[in-house]
Amino acid sequence: MRTLHIRRIVAMLMALALLAFAAPAAGAQTDERCFPETGQCISGRFRQFWEQNGGLAVFGYPTTPAHDEINRENGQSYLTQWFERVRFELHAEHAQPYDVLLGRIGDDRLRQLGRDWFSEGRESGPQPGCLWFEQTGHNVCDQGNLSGFKSYWSSHGLLDPQLNAFQRSLALFGMPLTTARPEVNPTDNQIYMTQWFERARFEWHPNEPEPYKVLLGLLGNEARAVALPVGGWAQVVGVPTDVHFNDVFMLNNDTALAAGEQNGHGAVYRFERLGSQWHAYQMGSAEQPLRAIVALPDNNVWAVGDEGTILHTVPRAGLVPGASMPGVQLNTLQMFSNDEGWAAGSMPGADGQAAPVLLHYKNGAWQRDTSITGKGAITSLHFIPGEGWAIVNSPSETAIWHVRNGRWQKETLPDPCGDTLCLANLSSIHAAGAESVWAVGSRSGTCAICTSQIYAIHRVNGAWQAVLSGLSTLPNAPQNPGPPVASGFSDVYFADQQHGLAVGALNATPNQTLVARFHDGQWSYEQVPQLTGSPRAVSMTDANHAFIVGSNGLVLSYQQ
Repeated sequence: MRTLHIRRIVAMLMALALLAFAAPAAGAQTDERCFPETGQCISGRFRQFWEQNGGLAVFGYPTTPAHDEINRENGQSYLTQWFERVRFELHAEHAQPYDVLLGRIGDDRLRQLGRDWFSEGRESGPQPGCLWFEQTGHNVCDQGNLSGFKSYWSSHGLLDPQLNAFQRSLALFGMPLTTARPEVNPTDNQIYMTQWFERARFEWHPNEPEPYKVLLGLLGNEARAVALPVGGWAQVVGVPTDVHFNDVFMLNNDTALAAGEQNGHGAVYRFERLGSQWHAYQMGSAEQPLRAIVALPDNNVWAVGDEGTILHTVPRAGLVPGASMPGVQLNTLQMFSNDEGWAAGSMPGADGQAAPVLLHYKNGAWQRDTSITGKGAITSLHFIPGEGWAIVNSPSETAIWHVRNGRWQKETLPDPCGDTLCLANLSSIHAAGAESVWAVGSRSGTCAICTSQIYAIHRVNGAWQAVLSGLSTLPNAPQNPGPPVASGFSDVYFADQQHGLAVGALNATPNQTLVARFHDGQWSYEQVPQLTGSPRAVSMTDANHAFIVGSNGLVLSYQQ
């Protein structure tokens, strides 16, 4: 895809060179120039500005006709045209070249992604050989020998002879808003060194020839496509960013419940879909953070969390505390009916290390079951008729326990790396059926600098086997040409044996959402809107409806 894109750039630059000999005076030019690649044309001042200030390489192809559009910053309507990388606005009240203004599309796109560049922090100060911008606190540096973001920024600028070179570049791209760092590119799903500016996103492609080692992101396309159609993932808006969700449960295709923490206390939110829009409202709270939630028919909701907190809906009273156990942290919960269920977590042992806690609800009361022994915390459990599984994590090992006929036993797990210097840390387990159980998390070496990687194991015919071990084993996942990027799964859910989702984080950039879909026997990476926050939990009603929640108010819905 990148090679084809570069060929188009080369072809367009050659065409520009030929046209320069025959072009009429800029002030008299009003004819259209059309592009079969997008079926759109440019004319008048937009064409002049496009050709004089960078053309295809800087602005990309036009993607809309020129049309009147409201500017979100001042509420005024201007003649506007979108390009692959920018948005042009015609301001006839200004003299050339400032009668065509570029939208602050870098800042706009970061807002759409939920990223507050100001809160991401400033750099410590100027770096040798770099451009330092005191106003935003960031350097612009070259990544290669006289090649990179600094050289590209400095060698391109707005055509205004009254400005010096620095001012021309500033007028075209604006100031840097972020530090240069690896990010996943939404166009080709690969990882590149990236830096955001007020009006552009620079990407470093070291394997491309000059002058294409620095390419500009397709911010115009991305900004216009932010409202995803019903046939995919979409952000659920209106959720406070100070809510950090830990679990989610879909009651049906139009209703979901999520539990977590808000301002140090537990919070339960209800999501309802009316037409094509989801609406969120808080339905309950607790003194302590909440970590798991389930719901039965007739609005029978259970939630558990820190200090042994157990909440339960009571008729005409809503969600109220049902029990508490100081010192106990309850991480996971499953209710079979109004009369039976399980909750699990950990409590401090006599030696100060965590010890498993397993609670069984029956005959209207919670009772502790001491069948799971040893050290560690139970982080996830899941039951199907006749049997169930639980994950126990300790600093020295991850174990999976299996229960059948009331008897719990530890199962044998595969070696995550084929040697003793690698540990698995499983976070979630889900049984798609008696002969298909999945557990996900991460695996990493024991060295201080070893990078964690996604890890998924599958239980078939009573035996566990590793299926995913690192991003390189997940089809279509972003790959970093440099050192491995840290990644890990936090939750897994199956609607049936052939349809499931696993969610987690990819740390190529802060809080990068990682979603893997299981379909017809195969896992694959799935692109979703990238928002501030780390995904922590997923729920499904069927293959076509899903819900993801996480930190910083992250909520995504899926409908096919």
